[in-house]
Amino acid sequence: MPNIRVLLKGTNKKLYTCRANDVVVLEDDTWQSVARLPAEVTNMQCLVSSLGHLLLIGTPKYGEPSNAYKMDLNKHVWTKVQVPVEYSGQIEFGCLII
Repeated sequence: MPNIRVLLKGTNKKLYTCRANDVVVLEDDTWQSVARLPAEVTNMQCLVSSLGHLLLIGTPKYGEPSNAYKMDLNKHVWTKVQVPVEYSGQIEFGCLII
């Protein structure tokens, strides 16, 4: 997993980032792991917060079609999002499925 620094505020007002293959949240001045990234994602392209979820866009390998996943901020469980083929190209498709 590339070391991409993403720091974002969830809709629950908590701060999230990725460390290695984990999503972590800042709790009482300490980063706590809340979930592993989906196993199919080795190339993370985007991580955003939307409507009580984190939305992750990534690929199994560089150059392959992008996949989208959402994680409920309360349950910390990833769900694969079905992306229409016409929006499965470059990273710009992420803004269209939020």
